[in-house]
Amino acid sequence: MGYNLRITRRQHGSNAPLSPITLSEWRELVTSDPEFRCDPSNGDDVALWVGPSALEVAGLFWHDGEIESKYPDAALIEKMVELAAALDARVVGDDGEVYGREGSVAAPPTDSAPDASTLRARLAGALAWIHLLKDRFTPLKLPFSVGSRVRDSWGNQATVIRIDPGSSAMCVVTVRYDDGRILGSSKIAHGLESVEPTRATEELESPTFEVTDHFYLPGRAAFVIGHIRSGLFRNGMSIQSPDEVLTLTISGIEFMDNLAERKHWNALTFRERPTLDQLKRHIPVGSILLAK
Repeated sequence: MGYNLRITRRQHGSNAPLSPITLSEWRELVTSDPEFRCDPSNGDDVALWVGPSALEVAGLFWHDGEIESKYPDAALIEKMVELAAALDARVVGDDGEVYGREGSVAAPPTDSAPDASTLRARLAGALAWIHLLKDRFTPLKLPFSVGSRVRDSWGNQATVIRIDPGSSAMCVVTVRYDDGRILGSSKIAHGLESVEPTRATEELESPTFEVTDHFYLPGRAAFVIGHIRSGLFRNGMSIQSPDEVLTLTISGIEFMDNLAERKHWNALTFRERPTLDQLKRHIPVGSILLAK
């Protein structure tokens, strides 16, 4: 397989798609599919697939009437074939091969061998892409963590509420500004600097969390879901249930969202791994948790 696969309506031997896939078609397709995450900070032409891919970042990019992917794995190729069917298009590799369901590949016509100039262009593109992928092997170190106070390039302060796992530059840092806005930016171009809170600020803004729901993820843990109302939450802080039965240590602060409804939540996990029933009984919906 070539290093680049694309969803296209281009016919073999044609220099341009007969009917280009429009950006609006692409956006409508991925925003209606719950397996895609579209973050404005990545641009309108990029969608991240959160399906069962082995890739750290399974991204698809709209460009010049086609949808492209770099080094897709088998699961992402299968998803591309599904999308192509919805767009009345095909999944085509660099050598003209056509990809179908369940891993089938149709060889290109025998006269489709690329000329020397095409090979040189492809080699240059591959080297450029390898350079961009270097950050996958060199983890990006951020000067802040979830719960940290940060300042953007315009001097506006915010609280970091999520950092996507992984080291890729495409991973997103999400912050909530003091006026309630929630924005995300890529790790490699976040434009944020850490702001150390003063003792007075910490005393005035005690870390409080409003519980709106509970959730259990098989194989992981039970969560309390809600919103950080004030202060800074960090791993290692402790909270006590309103009835003083449970004392729990925070082991994870996660961010959850519903893109279709434009809703966002925070989730807390705990080192003691309480059961879902324990959380519901001792930390009911509506509870305000104070972290120390």
